[in-house]
Amino acid sequence: MKFNLLVGASQINSARARSFGTTSLDGLRHLGEIVGRLGLNCDLYDLPSGAKSPGMASPFSLKSGFALDPLQLDLNRIPEITPALPIFDHLTEINRHYSAHFKGDRTLSFPLKLSLMPWILEACYSFFLAQTRTNRRQAFENFVQTQDYWLPHYALYEAATSQGLSGSGLEALKDPILARAYAGKHQEKIGYFEYVQFLCFEQRRALVEDLRRLKVGLIVNLPFGVEFHSADVFFHPEVFDTQNQVGCGPEPENGYPEQAWGMALYKEHSAGLETYLKERLAWLAQLGDGVFIDHLVGWCGQYALPRRANPAPGQQLGAFLTEDESVREENICWFLQLVTDSGLKVRGEIAGDFNRVEVTKRVALQMAKAGAPISLMMIPRWEREGDRFLTLDQYPEQALLAVETHDTSTLLQYLINQKGRFPDFESPHLILEFCRQVLGIPLYKSQMPLTLGAFSGDFYEEVLTRLAWGSPAKDLLFTLPSLLSWLTPEYRNASKFNNINVQPGTSGEVGNEEGNWSYFSPPISLLERPETAAILKRLGQRRFVRFGVFEELASPAGTRALWSQPKGRQILRHHFKAGWELYPGPEALLSGLIELTLANETDQELEGMLQIASVLKLSEGARHAFLDLNLESPAYHYEDKKIAAEGLYFKLRPGQIHHFLVWPEGRGYPTPQIKA
Repeated sequence: MKFNLLVGASQINSARARSFGTTSLDGLRHLGEIVGRLGLNCDLYDLPSGAKSPGMASPFSLKSGFALDPLQLDLNRIPEITPALPIFDHLTEINRHYSAHFKGDRTLSFPLKLSLMPWILEACYSFFLAQTRTNRRQAFENFVQTQDYWLPHYALYEAATSQGLSGSGLEALKDPILARAYAGKHQEKIGYFEYVQFLCFEQRRALVEDLRRLKVGLIVNLPFGVEFHSADVFFHPEVFDTQNQVGCGPEPENGYPEQAWGMALYKEHSAGLETYLKERLAWLAQLGDGVFIDHLVGWCGQYALPRRANPAPGQQLGAFLTEDESVREENICWFLQLVTDSGLKVRGEIAGDFNRVEVTKRVALQMAKAGAPISLMMIPRWEREGDRFLTLDQYPEQALLAVETHDTSTLLQYLINQKGRFPDFESPHLILEFCRQVLGIPLYKSQMPLTLGAFSGDFYEEVLTRLAWGSPAKDLLFTLPSLLSWLTPEYRNASKFNNINVQPGTSGEVGNEEGNWSYFSPPISLLERPETAAILKRLGQRRFVRFGVFEELASPAGTRALWSQPKGRQILRHHFKAGWELYPGPEALLSGLIELTLANETDQELEGMLQIASVLKLSEGARHAFLDLNLESPAYHYEDKKIAAEGLYFKLRPGQIHHFLVWPEGRGYPTPQIKA
């Protein structure tokens, strides 16, 4: 069972891996070393590491299905950067000034990196061409030859567009004869883009090998689409329909309107698409141990809109390519078989419209039961069965239990219903039910909205324990910044800097209404703080421990009663001074306990009888002890005979809540000291 982390590589806050405005790949290596030292059984899920256009407002809008992001290169690991490099002294001086004046200002430093990297890499390429190191030159030539499906087209397209070629001049490169003629004239520029990808590949491969030595897996991301303005779309008409874009249909069940994503539509089930995917998957298989597939339901059948469509609220301009369930099953089975045949394990995100989600689940689970390495994401705040949340112990072993995703609120933001400076959009009623039915917290309306001041330090560790151990799912996934904010007091806040995707539809590289560009999440060194490390070492080797959640108990009008068997967890109470905290008394260790809460939800005093015989094991001549956790722990005794005949008497002020631990006296159970 694994305790996994979802990361954005450029946001990892590693002091040793900072490179101008982002973190280099060494940040992933540093994180792997830390989780290795902590003994976590862990895979790192890396968000898209492909080449992106900085002006596109999504980390998933790739300008190539293959090319890697040179902004993640670790300059210290580029062999050409030595004192002999002509710009070495200049680079050293720039770095000195950057470190002294701009290191903490990402708004300035990220554009600086965008400007510097081409200059640095062009100097490295010129130096590379001038050297006679035959082994390195041979490695480069081998790389170019083995990547012949995509690299020549990518390098040609990037060289041409970087030199301003557009319109009919660019279109002419689709003619192989004209393309060869252009390449002959601009071989050095084309070679530069090939060289940059060679550097990226070298460093990615070295990272994978280092992580494997640490017994840390790397799951790479397979986003759904590719931008129209890309070599993939330009040179592969057999793969892409350039008249239409992929998007998402209206999802009234999820509260989402129609979306147009601005990415070219795939030609489904075509021979060209099959070849393209096989090549892409073979490439990814060299870069990681598995793939995290965003928008997996899209492979059932895409939602298509005209290329220029930009739907207004309430409009519907597109349609599904197919709504035939058997065709959708065939499509998703075909795709998943391609992925697993590549040797990659599959971790799939399946948010979307109900019908495609159900088809994807059905096919994927059938394949998983037959032995395919497939796990589907399940997000506790979204998983329901009828009108109830799914309890964690109901998750299948094959599930990927994701506490949050790259663009949801963090768990802490969800509980307090705030993301950044503004309230979030979650229903307070759903948060209330989530706490009771998923986390096992006896929360009432009068205790909402939850605030950061309502949680004691041990509350965080207890909830984390329930999430880590409370499900048989083999894979648990936290986002790295969320975990850091959960475990470290100074980062327990609603800040969007604790999110990976600061706002759905934006990336840290573009900026948003918060005014940040590419930003750092909390420092990963916090994971090795003694108190934090102790928690992670305990939880990192996960095991399944089922714990009791809260059920409603019929109660008189104006009141609400909850009960639970607190097995597999500690007791969380709401203390009138300290807020939510662990109850420290010895009674919490008793077996056979019942937790019982009763609230007056009116503005008037209420009294009456609560029928509780159905949740207690009553015996003739015996009695039960009731310990009230909300007050200064007074204890009461009630005869079982009286409980059976009359129930439990209560008298509650407006808004008052009683929280009892209940156990049978005698038969080895202690008799509590009665308090006035």
